[in-house]
Amino acid sequence: MARADGTVSDNEICAFHDVLRVPPEQEKRVEQFWYLAQQGVVGYEAYASQIMRFYSDKIGILEDVLAGLFHVALADGSGIDSHEEVFLVRVSEVFGFSHAEFQRIYASHMGLVEESLYLVLELESGTSLESVREAWRHLVRENHPDRLDSPRRVRGVVSTSPNPLDYQIL
Repeated sequence: MARADGTVSDNEICAFHDVLRVPPEQEKRVEQFWYLAQQGVVGYEAYASQIMRFYSDKIGILEDVLAGLFHVALADGSGIDSHEEVFLVRVSEVFGFSHAEFQRIYASHMGLVEESLYLVLELESGTSLESVREAWRHLVRENHPDRLDSPRRVRGVVSTSPNPLDYQIL
């Protein structure tokens, strides 16, 4: 990801370390992997496919990996350029995310508050308040901590106590 825009910044390296906690015995292997990744993005789809196969039944972990890639892409402070966006879209496709799911993930990382609220709920702008509440309750049930496949995994910005500001936006 760091190389998708043509350069690797110190901030992107720090972002990589923020996202990935490596056990000491694996540091050498990860360092080699990082070195290869800094050379270019060739072959990233093969790595994404391997991750997909390993975690195909754990959609939360796949979304966490994509979130980590967003974190690295945004770390240089210049937003996400067209090359990085192509990279992120392609990884999301390999992971099996639909276009709508990618748009939700993108909006939540880019700070598009109003858009992301509707996308998280998978609703169209202007949906009735009752439908919003119904979709919200469904996501709360779906994302209950006892059902999550990753301890940090909460889909989008779903809270168990609705924020009145969120309803005002919707």
